[in-house]
Amino acid sequence: MVIIFVSFIRMAHKKAAGSAKNLRDSNPKYRGVKLFGGQFARAGNIIVRQKGDTYHLGKNVYKGRDFTIHAAVDGVVYFRKKNVAKYNGRIYLETTVDILPIEQQASSSDKVATKTAKAKKPTATAATTKTVEKKEKKTPSKKPVAKKSAAKKTTSIKTTEKAAVKAVTTKKTVKAATPTKKKTMKTKPTATKKTTSPKKTTSTAKTSVPKKTSPKKAPPKK
Repeated sequence: MVIIFVSFIRMAHKKAAGSAKNLRDSNPKYRGVKLFGGQFARAGNIIVRQKGDTYHLGKNVYKGRDFTIHAAVDGVVYFRKKNVAKYNGRIYLETTVDILPIEQQASSSDKVATKTAKAKKPTATAATTKTVEKKEKKTPSKKPVAKKSAAKKTTSIKTTEKAAVKAVTTKKTVKAATPTKKKTMKTKPTATKKTTSPKKTTSTAKTSVPKKTSPKKAPPKK
């Protein structure tokens, strides 16, 4: 009797799935500053939507459960810097959000307007006094200008008369000096002839010099 043993091995029937870490997607939170400094805010409007206390609470402002800052009163948004003490005892410079009510803002604007008006008054008076002084200095200086112009005219007439007299005298002197120049021009060639004649005599004298002759030698004795 033959006994046959058959072993069955179980195999996988599914492929292994790949792993990924970036298959998550979340909805936007829309955080940031919604109303900036100088803008008008109604009571309950959102000024800043944030995560944590990056912006701190100031006056006429309250905070929601997700750290959003809301306006408690109708007014204008105002941001400022403030020293805030942390849990470790250190002091940090943080930004705070305030709301200036409309009544308070009107009173502050009136104060600023009165200060500027007071500051402008003395400057205006100083400017007017300077202009008046300049006009007073300029008015007396007009009369002497006419005298100077008249004096300039008389001097110009005198100078023209002197120039005319000089021109006449120069013409007379030129006429008197012209004949002397002609005489000098005639005498120049005679001087050159005298200077050339001695040179020729010297050349002849050199040629007339007799040559040295050597003495004849006597015949030898027997």
